Amino acid sequence: MTLVILVSQILQILLSCEGAVQWAASRDSGLRYHGNTCTQASFSITMAESTPIRIILVDDHDLVRAGIRALLERLPHVTVVGEARNGQEALRLLWENHPDIAFVDISMPGFDGLTFIRRASSIAPHVHLIVLSMYSLESYVSEALEAGASGYLLKQTADLTELNLAIQCVSAGAHYLTPAIGRQVMEGSSDPRNPSPHNPSHPASGRS
Repeated sequence: MTLVILVSQILQILLSCEGAVQWAASRDSGLRYHGNTCTQASFSITMAESTPIRIILVDDHDLVRAGIRALLERLPHVTVVGEARNGQEALRLLWENHPDIAFVDISMPGFDGLTFIRRASSIAPHVHLIVLSMYSLESYVSEALEAGASGYLLKQTADLTELNLAIQCVSAGAHYLTPAIGRQVMEGSSDPRNPSPHNPSHPASGRS
């Protein structure tokens, strides 16, 4: 994947969620959607009055899943309907729990997040797949988007506000890319200090 192609992908996503990125920066309340574009406006009431959005969490760390669940349970329009430690368990949840959204870690033992995203995009295209990972390397962002992810967030920066923003954005048919990744890719560089989830020699290779 060349930098030019990757930047083109990022631009398309940023354009589809331009208002969402602005909203994230200003911390206004809610969003309104027109087609595939996120714009600033109040959208939270509509979300709260609708059928709760069903979410599954896919991460091999129990504490991470517990933390994300605790945050999401503060949102009135969201219900966490299942958790999985790897992609294989997550595929079963697609059939048993019928989620609308899956938050997916990239690096997990055995059946990893990218493999799950590819398969889930094929067998359950109605499920919106949002990566939640510590890795901001261009290669992983690009591969996740190509595999079928609707969003990409970083564990280092994601908070309740951004989780809610990403949920609303993808639920309306748009994409969400955390602003830090958009800026990084547009600057044409990745942080060389980022650990690679497939590099066992790296001291931070304890997966995340």
